[in-house]
Amino acid sequence: MFERLRDAHDGAGLSAILKDAAARTYGAPWPLWLEHLTHTDSLVLTAQLRESTDRFLATHVPEDASGEVRRVAERFAIVAFAGELASSCYHKITGWPKGEATSGVAVCFQAWLKRRGASGSADTDALLSRIRAFFEAHGESRLEAYRAPQTGLPVRDHAGFKRFDEVGVTEYMVLPEAFNRELWAGFDARLAARALVDAGWLKPGTDGRASTVVRIPGLGAVRLFVFDSRKVHDSAL
Repeated sequence: MFERLRDAHDGAGLSAILKDAAARTYGAPWPLWLEHLTHTDSLVLTAQLRESTDRFLATHVPEDASGEVRRVAERFAIVAFAGELASSCYHKITGWPKGEATSGVAVCFQAWLKRRGASGSADTDALLSRIRAFFEAHGESRLEAYRAPQTGLPVRDHAGFKRFDEVGVTEYMVLPEAFNRELWAGFDARLAARALVDAGWLKPGTDGRASTVVRIPGLGAVRLFVFDSRKVHDSAL
């Protein structure tokens, strides 16, 4: 509302204008609005709302958005439709030009989406954030170098291994106990595994399971959860 000041010099001036107008005409649009709604065919209004909502979602919602984000966007779309309906040439209740309500609602929706931080599922975002934080905090201290001579202090609270190439760490390989206790505790295990594989963070085994059998020197074949370290650190949440 305060992005355009109209006839006011600043935000405080616009606030004073709004306060004065509300005191003089509080509630005036409602009888007109309710009269229009109650005298319009509900089937026609429903069809118009569906068409307007579909158009809003197609224009303002990312294609890969989660169902959660789309449901919130639908609520914004209802507000946009109501504003456009009240501003149309037959029902000039607001005095706004065509498209004004939709553009204003779109600004608010994008601000909500930006504050949320991503367009994916909040549960998935929380899971990825937790896993990234784990590797940032413990990647150096709790993961043992794979096929490297033991140097320095032994690894405490051992959580797994890390594999290198000439550039740096390529994979984090986490033991099942640490994975279940610390990385996805509190999440549905099946859904969490699917989300991690879909994001490209977790490399599934050839047998279709979320974990992979890796031969570790001195331990033999061990089932580990193998993460692509570059995906973990490069993917923006």
